[in-house]
Amino acid sequence: MEIHFAPLQGHTDNAHRIAHFQEIGNIDFYYTPYYSTDNYTKMSLGKPIPPLPEELFRITVPQILPGNLTELKLLIPFIQKMNASHVNINLGCPYPMATNKGRGAALIQKPDLVTAFVRYISDYSDLTVSIKTRIGMKNDAEIFPLLEKLSGENIQFVIIHPRNAAQLYKGQINYAAFQKCKELFPNLDLIYNGDITSPEEFRRLKQMFPAQGKWMIGRGLLANPFLAKEIKTGEKLPANEQFKRLLAYSFRLIDEIEADSNDTGHAFNRVKTQFIYLAESFPNPKKTFKSIKKSKSMEEIRFILNHV
Repeated sequence: MEIHFAPLQGHTDNAHRIAHFQEIGNIDFYYTPYYSTDNYTKMSLGKPIPPLPEELFRITVPQILPGNLTELKLLIPFIQKMNASHVNINLGCPYPMATNKGRGAALIQKPDLVTAFVRYISDYSDLTVSIKTRIGMKNDAEIFPLLEKLSGENIQFVIIHPRNAAQLYKGQINYAAFQKCKELFPNLDLIYNGDITSPEEFRRLKQMFPAQGKWMIGRGLLANPFLAKEIKTGEKLPANEQFKRLLAYSFRLIDEIEADSNDTGHAFNRVKTQFIYLAESFPNPKKTFKSIKKSKSMEEIRFILNHV
């Protein structure tokens, strides 16, 4: 069983990864939110990623969001400065802010360009490369020409979210498309991603794809930080012990965000953002999130958590 923690802008930042790794773990690979050339000047002047515990650094995968070869050629040296050994290319972002610039899911319709990305990385760096993709922009069959091209390239693995970009994160997942990808391209190492929100849902998917050994989880882990452990062990901690660990994780997350932020206001807003999902793990999710949303200080958030 191999579980990859999906990246999500504004949530799975450096502070979040450290807190989750140190307090909970059971993740095989963590992914950074994507880097793009939109903030290239800032990236080139500062440190790409603050220092991480060595073991966490080894399982952290930087993700990039290029729209063309020029952007890729700017991003790869930046990734190399991190001393990373692997890079993931985002072909999954469905939002117009990315696709209108030819990035994210828009690249699914450009298999030749994606192939050029992979070849450039292989030719001009020591990085290994993987792809995270959807099954199309609007047409669920767009994935097949892409995988046909990639099947002959030096790709470590391909992560597939079986929705098209037009669906965003709603609507029916096309499980049949994922199965067809597995059947048509057995030489590609495919990872399933999408709507794994509970151990029960995971077991249902495992029954559908019994040979599948690698999975990516995003929002499910944000809402339940223990989900990977529950899936791997088949067990859930006793309620009292889990709640105690949940509080320890929450306070560690707050501490890491404060240490990683430039000012208290920035840190405060980042913590509130984390509880959009994390509140789901507390006894009364709506009340907890509403209280945190209305809070006026970090001390008030700590008080709320101590008195849930």
